[in-house]
Amino acid sequence: DTPEGQVAVQDLRPGMPIWTVDAWGARTEAFVLKTGSVPVPAGFDLVRLRLEDGRQILASAGHPLADGRSLGDLLAGDTVDEVRVASVEQVRATGPATYDVLPDGRTALYWANGILLQSTLASLTP
Repeated sequence: DTPEGQVAVQDLRPGMPIWTVDAWGARTEAFVLKTGSVPVPAGFDLVRLRLEDGRQILASAGHPLADGRSLGDLLAGDTVDEVRVASVEQVRATGPATYDVLPDGRTALYWANGILLQSTLASLTP
C-alpha cells in the first residue's frame, strides 16, 4: 500500500513511497530502501489469507505478520488486526518469484492489501 494507492510488490522500487509504521505505532509515509525476490521452485505453494472484513493476501507461508506470526501458521478463526481469519488456503505459485520490500524506518513494517506485514529483508540489512 502506498500513498498513491496500491502497487504490486514486484513493481515497487527503491525510493518509491510506501506506508509503514513509525516507532510510536502511527501510520506514516516512508520510502522503499530495498527490494528483493526469491525464485520459486516448481510445485511451490503460497498461502492465501482471507480476513472476514474482505482483506486478503497471497504470500509465502513463512512471511511474517507485524506480530511475528507466519502466514502459514494461521488457521481460520485466528485473528489478524483484531479481525477473524475467514480462510487460509494453499495455492500453487504461478509467478516466477516471491517479492518483498524494506521501508525506511525502525520497524520494517508495511501494509500489503491492508494487512500489516514485517519485511523479511530487515535481517539482511546491516
